[in-house]
Amino acid sequence: GGGLDVTAQELFGEGASAVTLFDAASRGHAAAETAISDAVQMLGDVLVGAVNLLSPDCLLFSGGLSEQTEQYLYPLCEHIRTKCYTAGTLPRIEKAKLGELSPLIGAALIPHEQIETETFNHTVI
Repeated sequence: GGGLDVTAQELFGEGASAVTLFDAASRGHAAAETAISDAVQMLGDVLVGAVNLLSPDCLLFSGGLSEQTEQYLYPLCEHIRTKCYTAGTLPRIEKAKLGELSPLIGAALIPHEQIETETFNHTVI
């Protein structure tokens, strides 16, 4: 998202954001469409590499860009599906059920998880 904010400012001036970019692309602005397509390809290539290397069971998308399903998330998922060379099974590709708030909720739970882990991982001598 931050990278698309920068691209939007380059195209439309100070104060523009990724939202500006997606709005312009939905109205047929060619440079905005190209910028989004390039972002999908770049992130998609990185995720394809991760899938090919690590063979995860699932890729879970959250945050603000996951709300841009038609212009960003669906093309990204398609890129991953068509470029991966897995040993038969692709990972599930899903949008987080908590949507845009998922990263914040996950971050808020980290201290709780650390306390729980510290409580139950004591070595008995």
